[in-house]
Amino acid sequence: MLPFSTPFNCIALSLSGGGFRAASFSLGIMSYLDRLDLLKNVEFISSASGGSFAATLYGVYYSKGRPFNECYTFLLDEMKEEGLLNNVLEKLNDDAEWDSPGIGKRRNLINAFAKVYDEEIFAGETFDIFWNQKQEKNISVCFNTTDFFRGLSFRFQTDGDNKSFEYVGNRYIHFDKDNPVYKKIKLADILAASSCFPAGFEPIIFPDDFIYRNLSAGDLKDSMILEGYDGTKEVLRKQLGFMDGGITDNQGLYSAMTADERKRNHDEAFDLIIVGDVTSYFMDPYNPVEEKKEEGLRAQTINGILNKISAAFKKIKIGLIASIAALLTSIIGLLFNLRFGNSIVTATCLVLLGISLTSLVFLGYINNLKNKQKFLNKIFKGDVTPEIRTILEHLNIGNNFSDDIIDKLTKYLGNTKLNVLEQMIKARAASVLTMTMDVNLKHTRRLIYQLFFDNEKWNDRRLYNVLFELSSFNNKNRTYRVNKKLPWARDDDKQLLTDITFGMQEIAEDARTMGTTLWFAKEDVKNEKLKKVVACGQFTTCMNLIEYVLSIERKVESKELNLVENELDKIKLIKEQLLKDWSQFKLDPYFLYNSLS
Repeated sequence: MLPFSTPFNCIALSLSGGGFRAASFSLGIMSYLDRLDLLKNVEFISSASGGSFAATLYGVYYSKGRPFNECYTFLLDEMKEEGLLNNVLEKLNDDAEWDSPGIGKRRNLINAFAKVYDEEIFAGETFDIFWNQKQEKNISVCFNTTDFFRGLSFRFQTDGDNKSFEYVGNRYIHFDKDNPVYKKIKLADILAASSCFPAGFEPIIFPDDFIYRNLSAGDLKDSMILEGYDGTKEVLRKQLGFMDGGITDNQGLYSAMTADERKRNHDEAFDLIIVGDVTSYFMDPYNPVEEKKEEGLRAQTINGILNKISAAFKKIKIGLIASIAALLTSIIGLLFNLRFGNSIVTATCLVLLGISLTSLVFLGYINNLKNKQKFLNKIFKGDVTPEIRTILEHLNIGNNFSDDIIDKLTKYLGNTKLNVLEQMIKARAASVLTMTMDVNLKHTRRLIYQLFFDNEKWNDRRLYNVLFELSSFNNKNRTYRVNKKLPWARDDDKQLLTDITFGMQEIAEDARTMGTTLWFAKEDVKNEKLKKVVACGQFTTCMNLIEYVLSIERKVESKELNLVENELDKIKLIKEQLLKDWSQFKLDPYFLYNSLS
């Protein structure tokens, strides 16, 4: 076990996913660390999804030698309005942006976001910037996405050293270290890969969605190595999908843990791993989808509707014949009436001519459309059974059911009432979303945290900094934890740690209940959601650092810890600033936010 003697000298920061809420909370955390002059001690930063907004941008500013307050102001301005989303939607609908189909990015939402990120946030910067840092000390970065080949975290990571021994990728899918094409990848595309969360976005596809004028698909494929479970290696020859890093490591914490393991192989370790997390173990229960009443359209079946359409089309054919007959009759009538000149007959024939021509054009258009469109042709014939089967096949239902079962399902669905089908479809959609966005993510979260908190090597080296910690919703749990779960805490420590104002609790509660989106809607701006989440990050970090510093002090007093000379004096100075700030936060939870804005 490596000795613990310098609590704040080498810090790792992991920032969770959660859309702009995560980006805002991360910004609050970093701004408060900067206030304490501790941000300069962050040597490793890992992120997923929304947290990658703050992490990538801070990494760029740090690498350029620019102060944090510039990064803070820029990202805050980017998130304040819906301008980012509006620009994305304009780009998505601009044909000129996608004028090379089959060459370059697919036309979809996540790639539209990537284009806007590149123009508005990164100004064309590439991953190479982290090998050209202008600071005395390099910062190591790790931006997490998930590969849709092995289902593992895929890490865009580096410490800025060409001799690094970590993969850019993972054990089974990674870039060739001897062919560092990955340095040319745009940061905007890395951010898009890290933040394209399920249900909201499509996967981003490698290599096509990563190419641009200076980077070809061939170069990217040739640099990507696929390694089999048996150790065999081959160059990538197919498409590879990436999606949200939060699917496999929503806190970026497992990446921080593996980075710490690498340091321990060289008799080093992080002094402190700070986890900035906007998610929680809370989950709303699944509500069953109720079946609607069997009335109106919902009382019909697919086959029943198709039979009616088929019958209607037979009437269309009769209508065509009648229209042709009416047209011929009106023409003949006009020709014969030229001799007699009866105005009533002429008017009648002209009206009949107009009606018949209109009917022919309309009915002829429908008939022509039906003949050209295979699916419509099947509808008019009253048979879409093959189409239902095709849909089931595209859903890969054949992996779970035999052909015989699929045939039975196809016939069943065709004769099922629409109210039943509606309930079935809604229930499946709701359950899949619950499984994907809640159950799976929270289970993975629990497993990673269990590894982190159950291992003694990270004792006194971890700080759990979660957005909901000081919320009114969590007040009862927090009070119990402070009073019953902190064996080192004295009575005055417990009193200090539970001294939370109602104003802070309400702000944290508003931050906790904000949704996961990559923009702040007008209503969010009106309700100052951005301000609340950033401020929550600031005062929550302050309180959790107070708890951490108190634990170190008490353990030093009880001889459980032995710090190096002068280190305790540094901690006391940090504690002094923390307590001063906490008094300020109690008076005005926005005091730091307002002073930086």
